[in-house]
Amino acid sequence: MKITFSSSKKDEAVLVVPVYAGNAVDHADAGLKKFITSALANEKNFDGKNGQMTTLRAADKKIILLGLGDAKELNEKSVKKMSAPLYRMLAAEGAKQATISTGSMPPALAAQLADGVLFASYSFTKYKTIKDNATRPDDITIVTPHAKQAADAFAPLNKVTQSVFWASDLANEPGNV
Repeated sequence: MKITFSSSKKDEAVLVVPVYAGNAVDHADAGLKKFITSALANEKNFDGKNGQMTTLRAADKKIILLGLGDAKELNEKSVKKMSAPLYRMLAAEGAKQATISTGSMPPALAAQLADGVLFASYSFTKYKTIKDNATRPDDITIVTPHAKQAADAFAPLNKVTQSVFWASDLANEPGNV
């Protein structure tokens, strides 16, 4: 999976937008923020709690709202914990490419989110006889105002995750290979 960091909005068919507890939308685009806020007024099962997700449909876009919980309680562990369900939601929505807006999230947490999504993407399918035709994300853009710092924080995390993938591949191979 390719993960890139950008400081400007990339137009994708699937957009992930962070929402803090109490449905506080953390997004710079005023028009999108207004659309989300009005849609949330009718949403009874979403209030921005950590790990909550819901999908909104716009004309040509799917908007996944990612609940972050209380901004003061947001940390690396809570961000990592929500990234695997986010990856599964992206896959369930059939997204090949997606843009994840991190709003005002610190660069280190944006890097943790990217690493968690990458980690969730691992699968060992080398010996599968029946190929899985499910669409999985293969291009994720993390939009953050601190793209350079987030990319720098992600680099060592990416190396560790790629090493874990290598070790997992090795463990999944038969002993005689």
